Amino acid sequence: MPTRPQLTIRMADARDREVIYRMRHDVFAAELHQHATNATGRLTDALDAFNHYIVATEGERMVGFISITPPGGSGYSIDKYFQRTELPFPVDDRLYEIRLLSVPRSNRSRLLAAGLMYAAFRWIEARGGTRVVAIGRAEIRKLHLRVGMQATGQNVQAGQVTYGLLHATLADFHAAFPGIRSILNRVQAETAWQIGVDFDTPAPQVRNADGNLEEEINKIFGAWNPLLVPDFLALDEYRGYVARIRLTGGDANKIRTYLKKLVGEELGLGYDEANPDHREDIERVVEDLVHLFKR
Repeated sequence: MPTRPQLTIRMADARDREVIYRMRHDVFAAELHQHATNATGRLTDALDAFNHYIVATEGERMVGFISITPPGGSGYSIDKYFQRTELPFPVDDRLYEIRLLSVPRSNRSRLLAAGLMYAAFRWIEARGGTRVVAIGRAEIRKLHLRVGMQATGQNVQAGQVTYGLLHATLADFHAAFPGIRSILNRVQAETAWQIGVDFDTPAPQVRNADGNLEEEINKIFGAWNPLLVPDFLALDEYRGYVARIRLTGGDANKIRTYLKKLVGEELGLGYDEANPDHREDIERVVEDLVHLFKR
């Protein structure tokens, strides 16, 4: 009997986008009828210009995804349905939105959906978010509530789907996690976790004489900006990788090894040791980070 491929939860890259857009059409148009089906067989919207996706894969096959809308862009999907003056929580630069939780019928399981939601929470937490908002279908409302989200009682109709507005602070999530620890333990044991953020919330951050060490590391990552994201997103884009640098303790070889892996594998940009431009780019960042640890 063939072995089932291991489930991987990872950040989506540019190559995943077309698969995601077609899966969105399958779920939200063909199945749920929130949108009309279309001849292209794909769904996308303006938020895709700056949102982030976390995907679940089995081997080469995508079996689910969730989208995260960060602050600082053109808005959130909830803006289509609710006036901000109607919201019972502040809309500020620490508010993130999770949306489009999608798992095809053939792969639906509580474990997969919970794993994607938890991954989104950890990614947001690592970037300094303090509150999460979502609109959830009635069919999966229990999952949202179980992970700590609170229903506001405000509902909206989109096509044939009724959505309810939910929100939670990160403290709300942490308070709920003991109740689903067995599920999270299974997620951790049964998946390859590749979102650039540790599975569990790390211990309190180390501080140096000049303030918060992790913030200083993040500033170096933002200035480096290997993904060339817009400047206003750079400081948020790389927060998830900062803790790994902190754990090196400032060892140049450990930093260098991790940065090569980060560029070549986790960010999917490729790294060629024989390319002098690649080497020099890494060495500049290594030098800045080592100097920071020595301050």
